Amino acid sequence: MSKKYLKARKYLKSITLSLFTTALFVIPSFGITSANTNFSISPQLQQESKDAEANRLYQKIIDYVEADSDIQYSGAFIDDEGILNVGLVGKENKYRNVFKELAVNTPIKFYNGKHTYKHLRKAQIDLRKADWLKLDLGISSVYVDESKNKLVIGLQDKSANTDNIKEFVLKNTALQTEDFVFEHEGPAYPQANTVYGGLEVQSENPYGTDEFSTLSFGAIDSAGNYGVVISGHSNAGEGTAVYEGNEYIGEVTKDPSGTRYSDASFVKTQWTTVKGYIFSLPVNTYISSNYIAVGALVVRHGDNSGSDQGKIVAKYVDKAMTGGYKYNDGYVLDAIKTDVVSVAGDSGAAVTSPKNASGYVQIYGVHAAGSSTNSWYSPIEDVISELDLERPLYSSDGPRSN
Repeated sequence: MSKKYLKARKYLKSITLSLFTTALFVIPSFGITSANTNFSISPQLQQESKDAEANRLYQKIIDYVEADSDIQYSGAFIDDEGILNVGLVGKENKYRNVFKELAVNTPIKFYNGKHTYKHLRKAQIDLRKADWLKLDLGISSVYVDESKNKLVIGLQDKSANTDNIKEFVLKNTALQTEDFVFEHEGPAYPQANTVYGGLEVQSENPYGTDEFSTLSFGAIDSAGNYGVVISGHSNAGEGTAVYEGNEYIGEVTKDPSGTRYSDASFVKTQWTTVKGYIFSLPVNTYISSNYIAVGALVVRHGDNSGSDQGKIVAKYVDKAMTGGYKYNDGYVLDAIKTDVVSVAGDSGAAVTSPKNASGYVQIYGVHAAGSSTNSWYSPIEDVISELDLERPLYSSDGPRSN
């Protein structure tokens, strides 16, 4: 079903199992102001301003790439200096000058890629179809590293037999040995099962016991119902009652079966008032993962661990989960990997942009899982599509109830 406000990943997800086709995005202003009398700007604000500027350029380039199938685009990422790096196949690629013109005064760098992003992404999908998780090869994740222009195979532990994995990859993809690398990252666990005070939500999980997780954000569905988005794996599915403390919020009304790209569920609220805020931060829009570059700053707002900032490490990661994960026979599909560390109870936490100069945040997605070094979230466009939402609630909507 097409969504009024949903932007498709026309290029980056053109070879996945599902496509989204219509969109409306309000791209916020990331201008910077200072209340200091000497008008000085802190290093953090300067970095966030450069990051926002680089992301705006990334959005322009992705739109251009989507419109021109001849571009040999191999990926992009924002480096530690806040500069967008764009990969193109071939040193003399004519589109370098085109992208420089798009950049105007925004800094931009280029690097040479051996393969197009689409080629590496197809290899990832081929391994997904070959069902790497069920084969028990010791693989923990698969994703495209845009900065290295390679497919990354995450390993559950250092004892994994890389020769067997290498044979599996070569057999099921068009890649050569030099086109993929191994990464020791360990398993990921759904972040739940911790009782804590504050904004936690409680629901019965698929195993019949109570779990505590984080309320993501308020939303309105396509039928005009108000409610909240919560972690998908932390509840038993449609009909599950959800509470905040001792207060009944409502029951899960949307948690589709089948292949899932979002670890999220929708709860239609009863009697409860919903606002377009995350903690005390007002929300004014959402942004598709198609328009957020690797290396961009993100903030995860966990009820248990608070608001922690980090960077996107990789996009559209297929990640194996432990502990009888609810969806896709144990996979999180097309998740966004970050270097933000999360703790138990953060499942469902909203992932957003940093607060901009006007004090607003933009929703990027819903936290799904974490490890001791990384975390993964479901992109907002997948959440909206699969839960049949119109959009998140914004602070400008005011308090809403059914």
